[in-house]
Amino acid sequence: MKSNEFVPSISDLQKHMADTLREVCNEKRAVVTTQRGKAKVVLQDIASYQQTEESLVLLTARLVSTNNIQKEQYKPALQIFKEVRTLIKSSTSGKRDS
Repeated sequence: MKSNEFVPSISDLQKHMADTLREVCNEKRAVVTTQRGKAKVVLQDIASYQQTEESLVLLTARLVSTNNIQKEQYKPALQIFKEVRTLIKSSTSGKRDS
């Protein structure tokens, strides 16, 4: 746990929800709540949460890419572009303008 996290019990959180939420949003910091002395829930403002989620997606993509390169399971970008162009042509060739 980071030292700047406020750790209220769930009952304290219930009593002071509005103030706690204001603090979370204004100070852009997470709040860990406890139940019976153990961390149970993290409150975080939505912008920080979304940034965390986006970072995880990028890190996961990076890990998958690195693993694929190490296993030599990849295609050159020019080959991918060629395949995409072929797919686009084949999907639009059956369509006619009305």
